[in-house]
Amino acid sequence: MISTWIKTTLILWLFLPGIVFAATDIPVLDAASFADEVILFNEGSPAAINKVNNSPALALGPPSRKQPSLTLGCGGILIVRFVDNALIDVPGPDLYIFEVGPHVEATKVDISTDASHWLHIGQVAGATASLDIHAYVEPDQSFSFVRLTDLKQSCNSTTPGADISAIGAIGSIARYQFPGDLLFDFDKADLKPEAKHVLLEWLNGFDGKTGRLQINGHTDQMGSVAYNVTLSRQRAQAVAALLQDKVGQKITIETFGLGESQPLVLSTTGEGMAKNRRVEIIYFPQ
Repeated sequence: MISTWIKTTLILWLFLPGIVFAATDIPVLDAASFADEVILFNEGSPAAINKVNNSPALALGPPSRKQPSLTLGCGGILIVRFVDNALIDVPGPDLYIFEVGPHVEATKVDISTDASHWLHIGQVAGATASLDIHAYVEPDQSFSFVRLTDLKQSCNSTTPGADISAIGAIGSIARYQFPGDLLFDFDKADLKPEAKHVLLEWLNGFDGKTGRLQINGHTDQMGSVAYNVTLSRQRAQAVAALLQDKVGQKITIETFGLGESQPLVLSTTGEGMAKNRRVEIIYFPQ
């Protein structure tokens, strides 16, 4: 999602003493293009001496010279999620790792749709901070998760391991999440009357646009895998039927029932399972 994020901030940051970026070709990204949520942080050993550098939240959102970066520690692992956007393949680089500090350490990079099955797409180090996922993915495949693993090449400094300031999706698309309990009664696939109003109001933002909507239905882990796939597909189809009637031929719509395979949270509580019951809509502009 290339747009008009303030490039001047990055240019100024390059000249701060003791701070370097891993490359000179820094992309211009808006705030929605950056990782939103930490899924896992296994701090490496040795870890940063200064504990101000060991909060994984420092790697979320746009990079800022007003806050420190996250130090992974020697062999440390960080997994983050894109919530309001998704990583896709576009011409040229697709993912940019903002790695800062007096040393630029090698970091292994993997991506995933579900945080369980991972694709290794290379590593960042030295002058390489951007990665092109084209050779590893299917057309129109989208990814929510990025995993960074420090490769233990610089473990003797006060900030051992990679120093991560931000993770940006150069190739990204907008993703919208609708809670299942807002749209449907429990265990049902018929849209609630108020849900139709919510969805049609949201659709107003697409006036004049063309492209494709991918609608993914998700359930919690209650019930069998087969049942949940069927229910999630029926829910996605119900949303698609409502929207297609309004957009006509300008926007094509495809549906997928993903069942319980891509939970937002790993939880057996009522609140956690409610978060996993959802409909996700991804917009691919034309």
